[in-house]
Amino acid sequence: MRHIRISNNNDLVTSELVLKHTGLNMNLRKGRKMDIVYGNVRQKLGGNIEDHDLDEYYNNIFQEANRDILEKNVEELYEEYAADVL
Repeated sequence: MRHIRISNNNDLVTSELVLKHTGLNMNLRKGRKMDIVYGNVRQKLGGNIEDHDLDEYYNNIFQEANRDILEKNVEELYEEYAADVL
């Protein structure tokens, strides 16, 4: 099974808990290329509820810095970012 999780870097809702994630996590950043990691433990206290807004996610995903990532399918992303752990 392959899946992708998308989170805004400072999203209060997705960052308040200590969680072990599976799959690829696409961590969105304002004005920067997203970070992609496989199966990470994420703990970050604090953040902004405004970063949980759907418009904020949209703007952070569809920025020029992410164009090359958005052109790939799930299999290509797993090959590039998770091949060494699978």
